[in-house]
Amino acid sequence: MSPAPHLVRCVGGEVPAHEVLGGCPPSGPSQAAAPAHLTARLGELHAESENLRITRKALLDIPAPAPTDEPARPDVLDHPAYQQILTTFADTGKPLRARDLCQALDLPIVPKNTEGIPTKLKRLVTRGILTEPVPGLFAQPCP
Repeated sequence: MSPAPHLVRCVGGEVPAHEVLGGCPPSGPSQAAAPAHLTARLGELHAESENLRITRKALLDIPAPAPTDEPARPDVLDHPAYQQILTTFADTGKPLRARDLCQALDLPIVPKNTEGIPTKLKRLVTRGILTEPVPGLFAQPCP
């Protein structure tokens, strides 16, 4: 059975055509003006869909933003303290603990040094410059 001419089929059932098109019901006083009104409404919908098509095309033409790289970290080896640490490891040629490194660098054994040196050594381990074969014992990697 086909729907009545003034009803439009949709997912939820049938809806009066004038509700979909935004016009008057077909049995209203302006029944003669209905075709002109529907033609005008169709023109508006066509213009709107054309605007949407142009907008979509313009949006697709916009290049995607370049992926942001992590901010460049200053190279660890540029700081003189790291150069001194690596020179000491090269000179001794054996694994060292933080306290031994403080003594080799002629640094006083105070909390400022004994807490700062392990942090620097751990940073060198994470960069792959030193290894930590045993917790607290640092060495240069074997060639």
